[in-house]
Amino acid sequence: MPKTQFEKQDGTGANLGFDFQFLVFVWKLLDLNENESISYENKDDVHIELSNGELILFQIKHSIQKTAKSENTSLTDSDTDLWKTLSNWSKIISDDNDGRANFVDQKDFIKNTKFILLTNKKTPGKSIFIESLSKLQSGTINFSSFISLLDKITTERAKEAIKQILTLLGDSNAELFFTRIVLDLSIDGIEKKIKSCLNKMMIDEKRIDSLYSEFLGTLFSQKFETMKQGEKLTLSFESYRKHYRRIFDIHRNSNLQFKKFTPEISGNIFSQTFLKQLIDINDIDVDSDKDLAIKYTTEKLSIFNNLKEMKINGDLTEKEVDEFYEEVVSIWLNSHRKSHRHKPYDSDKEHNIAAVNHIDHLRESQLRIAGTDIPIHLSNGVFYHLSGVPMIGWRTDWEKKYLQSGKRDCDN
Repeated sequence: MPKTQFEKQDGTGANLGFDFQFLVFVWKLLDLNENESISYENKDDVHIELSNGELILFQIKHSIQKTAKSENTSLTDSDTDLWKTLSNWSKIISDDNDGRANFVDQKDFIKNTKFILLTNKKTPGKSIFIESLSKLQSGTINFSSFISLLDKITTERAKEAIKQILTLLGDSNAELFFTRIVLDLSIDGIEKKIKSCLNKMMIDEKRIDSLYSEFLGTLFSQKFETMKQGEKLTLSFESYRKHYRRIFDIHRNSNLQFKKFTPEISGNIFSQTFLKQLIDINDIDVDSDKDLAIKYTTEKLSIFNNLKEMKINGDLTEKEVDEFYEEVVSIWLNSHRKSHRHKPYDSDKEHNIAAVNHIDHLRESQLRIAGTDIPIHLSNGVFYHLSGVPMIGWRTDWEKKYLQSGKRDCDN
């Protein structure tokens, strides 16, 4: 069936190709050594300059095509990516605008450069080019025999590329060029490879995913901003370490990492017990403070979900969480006694003012659990959670008004 215009304009394959190229850049960046540097879309898709002055050029090709068995397709002798890559490399080698107009300069460049075609395409069952290249590089055949074998490849694109290489480089340099080519095939699961590199950096396995997301997000932003200014993204080992070390340190740190949760809030938000407590003391208003009620609810659910996930992941034990809540109740009790020391009150208004001062004081408290400071907004969420259970309250009659009613907020 002919493709629709929408299908013709579908950029999925191209987008995945660019994503794959960027992920390969990240993978190779993580493997960088001292006095080395890596560039994106500069001398090639990706290139690395080693400490000994050697240059590694990467042409990166990604295919979304699948076989009948849903496997990646193979890099065959008729593959356009293969011959286009070899053709482009021969043009780079012979670029007189880059100081390589003669064969001597071209030879020096080839001797100092490794040419890597990296792709997710599979190694084919049979390939004249791949088999012949292996024989040439191992010394099994000479260059003349190698070219004779390549002549058996009948596609026009292959013949044009071979002719161009021999014309631009000459036989001697062309032979040297083919010995410097590396075919890195069947590169799949690139995200897994990156995470494996992160794991080798002594990062707790439970924190790999969050580090992966933050590192890639920050690096992508740097790439975008750099290229937007018309510049090329180049990172030396030293600049990469300086720029990104803090991100790794944070995720390597034994301190707990609090995630941002965006809970779904539905129904009558003011029916929650913790908000009823705040309404009753005139801390918030049903008619004018819905946004504030959403903020407080988000803080309450966020800390609850964080602690719940930390217990599931083994970052905190049930005992640690229980003892934490006990400590918070003690903090609340001290503040509660201090705030209501002058009871009984002459009026309900006076009672509520003392209750508001009580919670205002606690909202300034930064709580700690397992040696880690909890951000203020999440610390506030702990008090909201406990007042919704309810284990604490703001007025002196909170137990009678809320605990004995049997109603409690369901945060899970």
